[in-house]
Amino acid sequence: MQKFNFRELIIFPGILYKFTVEPYMVLKLSDFTQQLSQQHEQHAVELQLLVDNFRKRNAELRKERPPCSSSLFQVWETLLQEVEIDSQAHSDLSGSLGRQVS
Repeated sequence: MQKFNFRELIIFPGILYKFTVEPYMVLKLSDFTQQLSQQHEQHAVELQLLVDNFRKRNAELRKERPPCSSSLFQVWETLLQEVEIDSQAHSDLSGSLGRQVS
């Protein structure tokens, strides 16, 4: 992926705006992006822990009950899978933000 050029910004196709880079703004942008990346990573970890916790509870519940093909269990598993996918997306975003700024 191409890194952002802090000296040029395309506003409309064919129109290039050039500006001076203010070092303090670059530092602020870098600091913000780093903190945002950390927040996404923390959120990803917490989501995954939540899914793992409830998967264990779900397994225990299935052991206690007789086998059945309850659609509620299927919906529940689908929800857990979707949250796990969200967790991975947050982790990927965190990594991407970290690479773009570093």
